[in-house]
Amino acid sequence: MSFRDVEDYILEIPKFTKKNQMETTRAFYEFLGRPGETSRIVHVAGTNGKGSVCAFLESILMNAGHSCGFFSSPHLVSMRERMRIGRADISEKDFQGIFLTVMKKCEEFSGYHGEQYHPTFFEILFFMAMLWFEKKRPEYIILETGLGGRLDTTNVTDQKALCVITGIALEHTEYLGDTLWDIAGEKAGIIRGGVPLVYLDDGGDAGRRIAREAERLGTPVTVFQKKQVEKLKKHEKFIDFSILFEYYGYSDITVSSGAFYQSVNAGLALRAGERLLGDEMTPEIARKAIRETLWPCRMEEVLEDVFVDGAHNPDGVKAFAESVKAMAGEKVLLFSVVSDKNYEEMIDILTKENLFETIIITCIGGSRKADADELKRLFEAGSNAEILVVEDAKEAFCKAMGDREGRLLFVAGSLYLAGLVKGLCEEEFK
Repeated sequence: MSFRDVEDYILEIPKFTKKNQMETTRAFYEFLGRPGETSRIVHVAGTNGKGSVCAFLESILMNAGHSCGFFSSPHLVSMRERMRIGRADISEKDFQGIFLTVMKKCEEFSGYHGEQYHPTFFEILFFMAMLWFEKKRPEYIILETGLGGRLDTTNVTDQKALCVITGIALEHTEYLGDTLWDIAGEKAGIIRGGVPLVYLDDGGDAGRRIAREAERLGTPVTVFQKKQVEKLKKHEKFIDFSILFEYYGYSDITVSSGAFYQSVNAGLALRAGERLLGDEMTPEIARKAIRETLWPCRMEEVLEDVFVDGAHNPDGVKAFAESVKAMAGEKVLLFSVVSDKNYEEMIDILTKENLFETIIITCIGGSRKADADELKRLFEAGSNAEILVVEDAKEAFCKAMGDREGRLLFVAGSLYLAGLVKGLCEEEFK
């Protein structure tokens, strides 16, 4: 099988495999020999900011001289992005080889247990990553959860060095519960007794639930709050702030992004870095690590005056809108969303401030795509902008590029759309 054949096969998995019971997933991980647990595992859960916190923390560890593997999701352009060491994605050759190893082990496991076993889409990528990490032996592995925490595939790991929980918001309520208290309980499922925890406390039910679970398990806790990001100053394309370090006092930090929310993600990552490294994480390491971190599709300027943000739920869109509001100039929005997101609230947030002169709606997400006419109706109900529908996403982006006329272009609403636009910019709009 070529690399493309492997990618195509993995993409087809959701069509013929349903989610396995956690006990089965754990049993297969045991069958593989619990790969990756020779490294120090940092497990990160939350609703918004997981990927950014992981990326900041990866940079902190690397700048402190440690090798670091990183398993993330979703990918934007290539599946290989989901597993990397030292910021380098797994090679196509290694990706193919590890895939074939996992499939062979599936056959052996099925024969041993007397019934057919096949990993889900997310499971197979996780197992591939952990086998690759086991082969390469980085000092640290950062694992970003996929959905939830307690029943997430990544939670089969028990030998953890640190757990981190980012901000909590209502998401996937059909799976995680319909209150912040319930959802935080699912996220807190990654906590292990005696393993240090760093979490973002919002002062509400989510923070209280996490604190309760940590106390129940006897977990040492470091609490981070937004107010610990001090002297926040927004520039056109970067943010300065100050934070108090445990060992070194106050230090000034720069985030290379115009997104306000990245200062909080950076602050949380710095607290996690302190918990892992102690006084080894100097202010010099912290400043360099945060400044050089660029996490794709988080208010990323992919071309001059073209900004892509992966905001795909109300809390993410609220943070996105706050950053857009602070940027001067006329603005165009390219928007898409999948049908199982709370798009009514997302659109309400985007239309309240009348931030955009033109809004172009497109369709993405296959069978999950939202109805474009319904999205248009919702935008028209709350916005004075010109509202257009261009169903083909590539055509919509080309139109948005043509309609800019010196205005700022923003892309938001869907990570699928963000990844497609980022790929188009790299391939066709250089």
